[in-house]
Amino acid sequence: TFFAVIFTDLLLDVKSHSPRLSKVLKASAGLLWLCLLIGLFLPHALFVKGFLFIFILLILLIFSVSIWLWAKGVPLAKFYTLVWLAPLLSGFAASLDNLSLIKLDISYHYLLMIGASIETSLLALVLALSYSQQRQDNFGAQEIALSIEKEARKTQNEMLDLQKSAKQELEYSVQERTLELQIALRELSATNRELEEKNTLDALTGIRNRRYFDKKYTAEIRRSRRQHTELSVVMVDIDHFKKVNDEYGHLVGDECIKFVANTLQNALKRPSDDVCRYGGEEFALILPSTDLEGARSLIERVRQRIQDKPIVTGKLTINLSISAGIATAIVEPHQAEDTLLAFADQQLYLAKKAGRNRVRAAQFISSPHSEQEQLDV
Repeated sequence: TFFAVIFTDLLLDVKSHSPRLSKVLKASAGLLWLCLLIGLFLPHALFVKGFLFIFILLILLIFSVSIWLWAKGVPLAKFYTLVWLAPLLSGFAASLDNLSLIKLDISYHYLLMIGASIETSLLALVLALSYSQQRQDNFGAQEIALSIEKEARKTQNEMLDLQKSAKQELEYSVQERTLELQIALRELSATNRELEEKNTLDALTGIRNRRYFDKKYTAEIRRSRRQHTELSVVMVDIDHFKKVNDEYGHLVGDECIKFVANTLQNALKRPSDDVCRYGGEEFALILPSTDLEGARSLIERVRQRIQDKPIVTGKLTINLSISAGIATAIVEPHQAEDTLLAFADQQLYLAKKAGRNRVRAAQFISSPHSEQEQLDV
């Protein structure tokens, strides 16, 4: 009976539903041990009467607990209630017979054995059902765990797909933005080149301006110094231009400047040669890899063409002439960059002083011992 009480508490997991009721069952089991000790000193007849009374009370307690758990929805409780129905009836009948309240044809010992046998058979069934229920619970838990794992894997795969998609979208967006930036940079670069080109053109004549000349001159000086090639620089000035402006006006003067600029531009045949408007009616030419005689011959042809072809604007016919100074040199490492330009300007001054409408050319030779030697042509 002690083990039956303990078995009931453990099998039906009474503690999880009512800790207080579980303590009552444990206390009842302890009472049985106390009865065992007391029974060692009591007469047999008295002991049996007391035990049957306590046995009936414990069966009623177990029966009540199983009915209560049955009502709470515990699956094993209803089977467990049926298990204890047979011991309850047999014990109750045996107690009445032992107390001489009723008279049975069978001894109460056999009656208790029959009730215990039925209980044992039903308990085996309950244990089998409990085992089956536990297996189902385990399978259910495993299925739930597998379902949760599948959901977790599905969620993980979805997250990976989202990350992959987000990465692809980001890469595509970055590529698209990079392409847009490259296009914008190319457009900006083209615009900058266009602006740079416009910034290096003279508004009146369309040829290169002074800003371009300064950069080009510096670059060609350094190239001549590096490659030991001849460089010719030409300074050109329109003769008596102030008189043209004063007599015919600035608009006519502008036409004269454009005429000279176009004539100089058309005379150049190589891409490396440049003519620039240096300022006012003054022009400058840069002729890389050109010796003194070649530069002089070119500028002389231009001078002759301008002299022979008067400008016709409206009803006016204007005869122009130019003066030019040419300086040619292989730039030395110790030579200052502006020396050749100053020498060409000096040749222009000498040409104008000599009567204008002429070309003066000189080879510039620089050495550490003498500043310059002029070989006039």
